[in-house]
Amino acid sequence: MNKREIKAALCARVAVATRTMMQDPRKARSVVQELGMKDTVAVRKRILAACDELEERWT
Repeated sequence: MNKREIKAALCARVAVATRTMMQDPRKARSVVQELGMKDTVAVRKRILAACDELEERWT
């Protein structure tokens, strides 16, 4: 595996893990706080959309 493949796998894996964490309200709140954003429905939707985009791009 070269550096680019490792980077792609890591990005995709983090996106999948973040999406999984967003299913649990407590973990979702911690993800939002870690990113330094307000905890709103719109922010959570944007995070999920970003996860989808990252997974598509890097897989």
